[in-house]
Amino acid sequence: MAGSLGGEAGLQTAAKIFALDWRGLAFTLTLNGSLNAETQSLWLSDIAHHHVAIGVLALIAGHLYRTQFGLGVPIATILASHRTQLRNSWHLQLAINLGALGTLSILVGHLLQAIPAYPFLVVDLATVLSLFTHHAWIGGFFIVGSAAHAAIFTVYDYRVLSMSAFDRVLSQKHAIISHLNWVCIFLGFHSFGLYIHNDTLSALGRMDDLFSDTSLALRPVLALWAQSALGVEAWRSGSIAAGRILGLGTSDTLVHHVHAFTVHVTTLILLKGVLFARNSRLLADKSTLGYRFPCDGPGRGGTCQSSGWDHVFLGAVLDVQCRFRRHLPLQLEDPE
Repeated sequence: MAGSLGGEAGLQTAAKIFALDWRGLAFTLTLNGSLNAETQSLWLSDIAHHHVAIGVLALIAGHLYRTQFGLGVPIATILASHRTQLRNSWHLQLAINLGALGTLSILVGHLLQAIPAYPFLVVDLATVLSLFTHHAWIGGFFIVGSAAHAAIFTVYDYRVLSMSAFDRVLSQKHAIISHLNWVCIFLGFHSFGLYIHNDTLSALGRMDDLFSDTSLALRPVLALWAQSALGVEAWRSGSIAAGRILGLGTSDTLVHHVHAFTVHVTTLILLKGVLFARNSRLLADKSTLGYRFPCDGPGRGGTCQSSGWDHVFLGAVLDVQCRFRRHLPLQLEDPE
């Protein structure tokens, strides 16, 4: 009986969809926002609304490019109007796509636990940790690969005064790297300084002066504000999934600042390898030496770890450290 009723309801819903009866579908397409207090996930009706909106936009955007119906503009014409080298360099295309896909993979890893779409997913912390680790490693390797192919493009495929935007970036490469270097120094001293403060005072027995939730609290204000904006207070509403959600505190602030430091250092190394792949103050003939070349010894002050490949290698080492530090704030079991 229940199956027949469900089938009838499905047929009625399908009939309303094909009849474009949006008023009759109001219960399936909502904009509630926040999370469902029972499932600790996004509302299924909100997800349906999101997919309908994306589908409408895709139908409209699909006619911007030339199709078999003769509508739209050919992609080749769009690329030619911008006068880019995108069509002439496979390395540049691969670098752009790897960078975009790697960034999206890391964002998905964060969003799967921040605003989960699957019911009761956040209850299983082992699954959350596995999903995040999976997407973080894939995204990290893709971004390192993006930097590698961008450096190869800079050495072999790039031609001076052929890409105005990239030319402007290369003309300001010293300012870009120096500013990013200062950001890394600032993050490094402040994030590790907090840990040094805690270790020192803990050794002296001054437990009341530590940075912790019970003494000197450094709660993540922006993250807590974002959670409240998303309606995460439903996590503590007494529902089935409540009680297993780990609240944000001082430890999250400390760990994520260290993580921000490692991410910025990785970006510094990879970006430096791309911007200085053709030449530098020490090696003015890098473009003739290629993407990878051996050390020149002490002849010009030491040239080890200066090629584009060396920067990719060092960036990969820092990226692996980022992956491990991202797992620190997650716990698989309650300490009790």
